[in-house]
Amino acid sequence: MKPLLRMLLVDDQELIVKALSILLLSEGATLGAEVVGTVGNAKDALIQAQHLKPDLILMDMHMPDINGNEAAENIKRHLPHTKILMLSGFDSLQDVNSAKSAGADGYVYKSDSPQSLITNIIKVMSGEHTFVSKYDVALLDQTGPQSLTRRQGQVLKLLMQGEKNKSIAHTLNISTRTVEKHRTLLMAKLNYPNPTELSNVAHEMCFIDNLPP
Repeated sequence: MKPLLRMLLVDDQELIVKALSILLLSEGATLGAEVVGTVGNAKDALIQAQHLKPDLILMDMHMPDINGNEAAENIKRHLPHTKILMLSGFDSLQDVNSAKSAGADGYVYKSDSPQSLITNIIKVMSGEHTFVSKYDVALLDQTGPQSLTRRQGQVLKLLMQGEKNKSIAHTLNISTRTVEKHRTLLMAKLNYPNPTELSNVAHEMCFIDNLPP
């Protein structure tokens, strides 16, 4: 009987590929899955994808020869019905957006739990797009600069000027813990970049032009 789900694994780290193979083998009964191929670079992924025509490709976002998003775009051009779930060790808004633009169907983190990966595979194969973040989307239920409080706007401006938490706390006469809380909320507001990306993403999204006075 043909398996319900034929999978190709793509990662330049052999340990990751083996770990994924073991995980997917153990969950095979649930997924009805079979790993039909494993490759260590994007160039071979393009070749094997066209040869094997898998239902799903789990692919590393960052590889030494061709980035995962470039490979995904090429694969989707030839195999538009093959699902692609990007794997990454980085919580990067830029990477998530690149994966979306390349036509990937989802984006998960290597630090996620095995059950989270399985859940995302099931969702992708059912037609959902699963672009997730380590930050809790429930922190804010609105989007855009207009929904920032005046204090959040002040914290964001100082962060974008390169100020550290302690300095911001002193300037605004609030506790460092309160600054950290505002920063966490701001990261969620800006589509969940990691702390080092906050300023760059805020500039890219033109938040500075629309912040409360």
